[in-house]
Amino acid sequence: KRFDEVHEDTQNIWHHQQYLYMREYFDRPPFIAPFNLVFDVYDLLLMLYNRIQKARKIPTKQKLKIFINQEVGQKWTDFEGACTYEYAHGVVSTTKILDNSKLSNQDRSLSVAQEIKSSDDSMSKDNGSNETIKQMRDDINKVNQSLEEIKTRLIEVIIRYCV
Repeated sequence: KRFDEVHEDTQNIWHHQQYLYMREYFDRPPFIAPFNLVFDVYDLLLMLYNRIQKARKIPTKQKLKIFINQEVGQKWTDFEGACTYEYAHGVVSTTKILDNSKLSNQDRSLSVAQEIKSSDDSMSKDNGSNETIKQMRDDINKVNQSLEEIKTRLIEVIIRYCV
């Protein structure tokens, strides 16, 4: 072994012996020999008292809440219930808004598609108008996509700041 390893081993042994010596000192009873029995009886009584106190405690239904009196507890419970109801109502209303906006967008796109088909039928006689119809379709699709993006962003902002 090298010197560093031997030195480290001796340090570990010395610290362990020092720990055992200190533990022996603190584990010994505080009284001299005839009075040790009194100390042991005192420890036994203290242990029994703590167990009785622990057994007497009745677990409560409301944990981590400290109420000054029953009235304050009832007010707090009512407040929590109202907040929960308001939050749930907000979540339900925002989902209804999202569903309605999706339905209205679908209805609008269907009506636009029907208008385009009817205009296609009436204008299909002219060959020159086919290019304008294609361009109109592309423009309408772009407008619909931008409207959908704006609505989703607006709904996200409403949800973020109102709920």
